[in-house]
Amino acid sequence: MSGFLPFRSDIQGLRAIAVLSVVAYHAGATGLKGGFVGVDIFFVISGFLITKILLKENAAGTYSLTGFYQRRLRRLMPALIVVLTASLIAGMFLLSAGDMRKLGITSAATMLFSSNVIFYLTSDYFGSAAEYHPLLHTWSLAVEEQFYIVFPLFLALVWKRWRSMLVPALLVLVALSLAASVVGGMMSQPWSFYLPFSRAYELLLGALVAARPDLLSRVGQAGRNALSLLGLALIGVSLLLIDAETMLFPGYIALAPCIGTVLVIAAGQSTETLGGKLISGPPFLFFGNLSYSLYLWHWPVLVFAKHYNNGPLTLGTASILMVGAVALAWLTYVGVEKRFIRGFPSLPVLRLGVATIACFAAVGGLIAVTGGLEQRFSAQAHELANADRDFNPERKRCHFGGGTVRSYQSSCVLGGAGASVAVWGDSHGAELAYTLGDQLAARGAGIREITTSACPPVMGYYSIKRPNCAEQNIASLEGLTADPAIRTVIMVAALEGYGADRQDMIESGLKQSVQALEVAGKKVILIGPIPNQDYDPPAALSLRADNVEALSSWGRSRDDVELHLRNYRVMVSEISATTGATVVDPVPVLCNTDLCPGYDPNFGVLYFNQSHLSIAGARKLSAAIIPQLLPALEAN
Repeated sequence: MSGFLPFRSDIQGLRAIAVLSVVAYHAGATGLKGGFVGVDIFFVISGFLITKILLKENAAGTYSLTGFYQRRLRRLMPALIVVLTASLIAGMFLLSAGDMRKLGITSAATMLFSSNVIFYLTSDYFGSAAEYHPLLHTWSLAVEEQFYIVFPLFLALVWKRWRSMLVPALLVLVALSLAASVVGGMMSQPWSFYLPFSRAYELLLGALVAARPDLLSRVGQAGRNALSLLGLALIGVSLLLIDAETMLFPGYIALAPCIGTVLVIAAGQSTETLGGKLISGPPFLFFGNLSYSLYLWHWPVLVFAKHYNNGPLTLGTASILMVGAVALAWLTYVGVEKRFIRGFPSLPVLRLGVATIACFAAVGGLIAVTGGLEQRFSAQAHELANADRDFNPERKRCHFGGGTVRSYQSSCVLGGAGASVAVWGDSHGAELAYTLGDQLAARGAGIREITTSACPPVMGYYSIKRPNCAEQNIASLEGLTADPAIRTVIMVAALEGYGADRQDMIESGLKQSVQALEVAGKKVILIGPIPNQDYDPPAALSLRADNVEALSSWGRSRDDVELHLRNYRVMVSEISATTGATVVDPVPVLCNTDLCPGYDPNFGVLYFNQSHLSIAGARKLSAAIIPQLLPALEAN
């Protein structure tokens, strides 16, 4: 039958590996740093299968673009509709108005196969953390479908006019896409992760295998067995060792799991292989069959549980939930997927698909324009939810997002005209700078803000996500030490967020920064680690708006905060003891005996997201900093 290929158990096994690695990674399984590469395995499989079908149809003269899209709709839409419907219903009960609005937008975008663009455009500090977006995982579906809008047309054209150039053309496209991915990664650009032109090489690698079925025709059975085992080894090493925190990803690193997948598929094109047999047992076939539905279900199940829990899940809880996700996936596979893939032959798939897409887009749009069905909540709830906008209004102008190196002279002065105080740090210093500037303005003084995202004021600090941080810190330090007007430097950063395995380097680099400032005659105030929350405070508090007692009792336990920040509080204290730096510890300022609350009735919501203080929170903390600044200000 046109549009279908002979069953290959090894490919089902690869699907099982792909989906189980993603599920385990998202559930928090330890030792599986690279579990997310399951998506890359899926891309290669998809590129191979779709290209194989298209080439078969082009060769037989039965190719139809309409038929191709009908099959894609049959394959993807029914299960997706079930999961989207369930997600929207769950959101009505578990999400704040702001989060429900985002769900409405992303559900519409998901049905329009453009959610990757939404996540690319909103991948910044403003908004709840990515782990709390119920449809975040749909970005990969969007990448595939955007690829398949263009690729069938390209393939048909090349097949008709330049058939002999198909493989060279695919190789050129692989090289261009890989180059875009590597360059985007080096520039810390989120488009390299989310958008199709920097991901296309993964699908195209699968397409290359389909275009060259004779690739291993001269390789004997022993060689094919060896290649299939090598492919599985590459996949296994990728799952265990690839770390997106310390490696450029996708880029060239993603070639490891992709080439591993290519080897398994290519080796098994005309014969069974040893590697293929290893991944063809009943458990692999079971999860391979469920792979699409399980991929769809696992993430919303985890995310809505986190919303219900107001924070992260334990591995045990997540594991139990994933058993539930498997059950949902099986029901969806048996009751929905299988029925629609080959059933209902008279169904007007395109018309019904377009109507369904339009319906969901309209529903998502309605949810978005009504502010996440905000009528569900009181005026007090809206006020609390709006704390997600209570950040430095000068952030866009004064806070530096990274990328190139910003000169000291281009940094902002807030408050009064003359700045004798500077705030130097990462994004956690932006609200503090604004609040202090506001308070210093009343004394006729100003403050210079030198804050850069994900770049702590630690000399020698390097991150693959912020490759220019070390150079930026040199420029900032040189500017501060050379500026005679600056008499006090406040240093602030979420030190605990820069790698538990790099504490010695962070301590050494921070101490070096302090000493350089002191040699230049500056007073240094070190702000200790700032308590963060397990969940988005504006969202959580807006759901408790009508219970004053619940507002004040919501937050993270002080014991948990102190355990989390202990090493870094000790680090700051030790630096202070060996230098002349003054320490302001935010923990006793922001926390009471038992709790580090997200709300203070005297100030309001203290955070605009999980980890960043709001203007209200910065105002509360600044009360402990101002007394340290007064002697120098009065001396002026």
